[in-house]
Amino acid sequence: MWTKLPDVFLEVSANNFDLIVLTETWLNDSIFDSEIFDSRYQVFRRDRSSNTFNENNDGGGVAIAVKKSISAYRNHNFESRCEDLWVTLELGNYRICVCSVYLRSPLNQTHLKHFTENAGNVINNTCNDILIFGDFNLRDIVWTPSNADSSLKPSNFDNIFGYEFVDFLSSYDLKQYSQISNHQAKILDLVPSNTFCDISV
Repeated sequence: MWTKLPDVFLEVSANNFDLIVLTETWLNDSIFDSEIFDSRYQVFRRDRSSNTFNENNDGGGVAIAVKKSISAYRNHNFESRCEDLWVTLELGNYRICVCSVYLRSPLNQTHLKHFTENAGNVINNTCNDILIFGDFNLRDIVWTPSNADSSLKPSNFDNIFGYEFVDFLSSYDLKQYSQISNHQAKILDLVPSNTFCDISV
């Protein structure tokens, strides 16, 4: 993303987003928040080169920006050894946990299992609603629209990664809402949530 910083800044400035979630940002300490987001936003970042993530190599990184009119704080204690960032939004007495996660390719079974177990603990013990935005690199799963709502149903998940992820969704009553595919017609950027989401491009 760092090669497109001016474009991202212009897009953000031209719109009135309440919440912006980014994965695989490629950001580091030499890039300021103000190069990406204007002064309306409180910015939370977990760069791969930062001391909150221990793999000091290029790439990766996640970020969440929240409109300053919304009360928000970062939950360091929710973060796992994976590349995830957790922010809680407080809307009166209602709390929404938002996660940005990047599981790089080739996907590691240990990383995926660690993330799903950690996310499960967050779901069980904290917020009213949860929104997870992530690049999970689950290339084999096929997502087809559900007849019941705007979520998508998984199929072709007959490997250890697919079973782990689909079991995670089922165990915590989550549905997957992203319909955005890449140039290979694969849906890798997923949005699991326990609340209704309407996602469009």
